[in-house]
Amino acid sequence: MKNYLKVLSVPTWVYHSLDELDEASSDLCEISPVLNRDGYYYNRKTRKTWIEFNHKAWNYSTVEAFESELKHIDPEMETNVYQSLLSIVKKYRISFRNLESRFWTEYRTRELRDIRRNASLCCLGILRKSQ
Repeated sequence: MKNYLKVLSVPTWVYHSLDELDEASSDLCEISPVLNRDGYYYNRKTRKTWIEFNHKAWNYSTVEAFESELKHIDPEMETNVYQSLLSIVKKYRISFRNLESRFWTEYRTRELRDIRRNASLCCLGILRKSQ
């Protein structure tokens, strides 16, 4: 099977809770690092997911969680926006690096807004069920 290893960047919460990672919930158990590179990994042959960060590794989440994380990355949308950015750069002779950083800032802001909204809706649903 070609490309059996999928890689995502380290989730942002890992940077903020590094001290708490060793004492985290039962979902995380420390394992020996496989690649010794920071990342969120999924092995399609063994159907295992893990996080590697600062020369340590932990089993993490389920395959479904990794696949849903993978679905949130929309390459078609990114390609269309990149093509639009390139046409603006050529037409107005603007710095591409500046536009690219603005694009990623906007993209991440929208993603965070969606995550917050979905979390709020989930909490409201839980509250309604409990009442």
